Amino acid sequence: MGARAQENLERHAYRVYVTETLRGINNNLAGYVGGASVTMSYDEVLNYKPETRTADEIKAHMKAKLKAYGEDNGS
Repeated sequence: MGARAQENLERHAYRVYVTETLRGINNNLAGYVGGASVTMSYDEVLNYKPETRTADEIKAHMKAKLKAYGEDNGS
């Protein structure tokens, strides 16, 4: 692996570590003082894609997945 790629991986790992630690501290304190908790991880923020499907489309998708899962397992 190239040195630059390795350096980028290490930077990303460090950022994930720091942000997850801070998120954990924040969420613990928020429970005590009634503040807001952070639900998204660092990677989720970086790769955020807003949901564009309607509720009915999401339900239909999940039903299709569950049906396919049942068929794959002989149910």
